[in-house]
Amino acid sequence: MLIGLWALLAALLAAWDFRRNAAKVHRGYRLFMAGLEAGVILLATLFLANPVLKKVTPEVGNSRIILLADNSGSMTVHDSGNPKSRLELLNDALRGTSPELNAFLKQGRAEAFAFSTEHKYQGDSPFSLANGTSLPGATPIGDVLRSILAEAENTAPVASILLFSDGRSNAGSSPVEVAKSLQARKIPLTCIGVGKEGLPWDLSVKCAVDTSSVMRDSKLAIKAVVSNAFPMEKEVEVALMDGENALETRRVAVAPNAKAEALFEVVPHLEGFKTYQVRMPHLEGDARADNDLDYASVEVKAPPVFKVLFLLGGLDWEQRFVNQALADNEQFELSVITMLAKDKFARTNISEEQQKLTRGFPNTTEFYDDYDAVVLDTRAAFELSKEGVSALRSFVENKGGGLFVRGPVELLPPELLELLPVRVTKLGMVRRQARVASSGEFIFGDELASTLVSAKGVPLAAGTPLFMPQEVKSASRSALDLRLGDAADTAPVVCGIAYGAGRVAYSALESTWRWGMTKEHQMAHQSFWKSLILWLSEMGKPRVRLLSDSRGAVVGEEYRLDLAATGDDFLPSPNAVVNATVIVPDGSEQLVALNPLWEEEGRYNAFFVPSIPGEYKVEYEIRLPERTLHAQTAFVARQTGVEADDVSYNEALLRDMARITGGQFLPLQDYSTLKSLPVSPELPMKTETMPLSSHWLPYLLFALCASLLWWARRRIGLR
Repeated sequence: MLIGLWALLAALLAAWDFRRNAAKVHRGYRLFMAGLEAGVILLATLFLANPVLKKVTPEVGNSRIILLADNSGSMTVHDSGNPKSRLELLNDALRGTSPELNAFLKQGRAEAFAFSTEHKYQGDSPFSLANGTSLPGATPIGDVLRSILAEAENTAPVASILLFSDGRSNAGSSPVEVAKSLQARKIPLTCIGVGKEGLPWDLSVKCAVDTSSVMRDSKLAIKAVVSNAFPMEKEVEVALMDGENALETRRVAVAPNAKAEALFEVVPHLEGFKTYQVRMPHLEGDARADNDLDYASVEVKAPPVFKVLFLLGGLDWEQRFVNQALADNEQFELSVITMLAKDKFARTNISEEQQKLTRGFPNTTEFYDDYDAVVLDTRAAFELSKEGVSALRSFVENKGGGLFVRGPVELLPPELLELLPVRVTKLGMVRRQARVASSGEFIFGDELASTLVSAKGVPLAAGTPLFMPQEVKSASRSALDLRLGDAADTAPVVCGIAYGAGRVAYSALESTWRWGMTKEHQMAHQSFWKSLILWLSEMGKPRVRLLSDSRGAVVGEEYRLDLAATGDDFLPSPNAVVNATVIVPDGSEQLVALNPLWEEEGRYNAFFVPSIPGEYKVEYEIRLPERTLHAQTAFVARQTGVEADDVSYNEALLRDMARITGGQFLPLQDYSTLKSLPVSPELPMKTETMPLSSHWLPYLLFALCASLLWWARRRIGLR
């Protein structure tokens, strides 16, 4: 009250003085002195009142300020011919962060993260993000922000978030919906846009092959498609590469916003997984370098070879003529074990490793690993050990091998007789001219067996011995029938049946070799055995089946290494230890352990993330209780996927997120002017009080106003 009365009295005296000097001093000078008097009165009043000033600030160290730098694949783009990529421009801008912003960030606990699919801690300042490199994966901006929110539940609260990005979110939650969650938590998001509006200038190449596999020494067509997103026509040289060797080149001119094709043709001579490159030079101003190279991957296959094992109870004309008939055909490989006497055997085309496994007829499943079919003379079956019978049965039932039996079935052990399409046979003889012919499309219905399908068939001379089936299983089918004269009655002489995973056939014929002795029926003899072996061998399964996606992988995305393995009993092996050595295109190696897939016994898989484009070679080691198996494959990783589908700058998303959360948006070129960030009002605050009398500035102003007033009055003769 007293201070107010004093201030009022002082103001009245100043007004009286202003009017009293009206006749002596001009108006402008009086107003100048009145202003000084008002300043002196106001400052004196403040000294008397001595008000207390309050300052409310977030408590230092009790909150976090999150910095997020987008290091995804789209940040490697060069906008509109700029020699620097978005990521390089961002790194430069981060090095030029203003001192004011650095000081502001120290008020809290700054945490800097680089992110693509996941965010990785880099340091506690913008400068710690300034050496960012491209990270694999997509750009789930929404998910990254949501994970920041989740982490805030158990750590210090988030005061503010600063996001550097091109706005290209292509995976996970909607960034706008997550921004609404930030708004509900009252956490402002400031967005720095990295990029330039408009479609990036780009020249890219993609290639394709007509098939994913090709036979060795066959022509392979590879088509390359060049796309031009420049605003002007571009001419470029496209090369087909085998490693570092250029096989062919094509000069291609591409109109603006158009495509052009280049066709190459090669002849691969080595079987295996083959990868060709289609490459073009990187032009100045091209937005992306990763799509100047693409791959054409193909599996080069050798002509199939069917391996057949003959188990004979004695020297046999049938096997000799079969060997002669197929000797010039690389598609068939015959091996023979013939019992000459008790504990004396002759072996033909049996490897040294196989000979170590047995001294007589096979008695382990391991012996049958490389074979597709077995021709069994029932006279040899008597000499098979109990283990040998079990191994042969497992070969058919589990591996999917083929078994062809000839001779009286009464000599077979019950375990093998159960596999046959017939139960009982009876020795007979052809008493007069007869013929055999195909009974339909079964086994001998293809072009190879055209002579057997014909109406005439193949004749059987009188006196030919036959072991005619007497009891045939209902599930079996007849492939060749015996026909006497013009009678309609027929009797099956070759029957087939599926058993387990494999196939089994029985023949009543003892001497098809006689067909090979005449030029007229040599073709029928060859056709009989070719068709039979092909039918028996079709169902065989390898010990290791590679099941990975043949279409290849995407850089930065998970690729499944997948295989199925069987044990020595040819059944799925649930207790294998499977490791894969992945050879990266740069020559480095990575060891990946495959885990069993519990839903499917004997299957193992693991995920591998390719980091660079190119051909990855995979060497598998499958350790079974009995022994170790090996397998090799390869796959190609391409720079494709969602991160490469659309790389345009999306400023609208960044602006929306900043607006929703109460933050601000700045283009990258204005980042250096940023001095502070909006902070959450929900943070713990610190209040500081300061009496006015404790500050030196009001005293300085009072002394200045009083001195000027004294000088002004003395100048015109007033006191």
